[in-house]
Amino acid sequence: MSKLLKFKLKGTRLYVHGTDIYNAVFNYLININSDMTQLEISFHGVTSTHLELTQELPIDRKRIKCIAHYLDAKGIKNSWYVLETLEPVSQSYQYDESLITEASIINHDNESVTISTIKHYTFIENVVALNKHLLLHLFADEQGKWLFTKLQLNKPYLESAEIHHQELKLELKANFNFRLTKTELFLGGQSAGYIYFSLLK
Repeated sequence: MSKLLKFKLKGTRLYVHGTDIYNAVFNYLININSDMTQLEISFHGVTSTHLELTQELPIDRKRIKCIAHYLDAKGIKNSWYVLETLEPVSQSYQYDESLITEASIINHDNESVTISTIKHYTFIENVVALNKHLLLHLFADEQGKWLFTKLQLNKPYLESAEIHHQELKLELKANFNFRLTKTELFLGGQSAGYIYFSLLK
């Protein structure tokens, strides 16, 4: 079983953004298994092509741009591979990250960032934008580009008024010499999972 995932580039970026990949992958998978838990998606490079979602491990492992896992209702781990294709993405869409970050409050004492409600864009776009915003403030002297590398969620958080009306808080938990940072997500005061970034110098 495989599915072609079509994309547009986010804003002025020249690559397919991790948030768009997450949304495309799990919007498809949730229709296959609505009872999934323990979601994880990890990224293994950037791409500017449309992508193929499949459960078959490819012969050419270099095609793998990310891997998604989840547990089904029976507790069985399911793995899906997101593969680069030969079809380049040619269209883009407008995206203003400042609509998210300007509504946030950073607390340097507990190394966290909070927004009272999600007013713009999707849940995952808010999570990624806020984590980058937090890291840029906490480590302002570090040079390089922050990359979204992995996400772990207790369950799928589908776009809904219930989710968007809850407080979203991110709190830095660990920094492994900038090779990997670990941030915990809280939605409505409850732990929702973790997001990981790496600093490319």
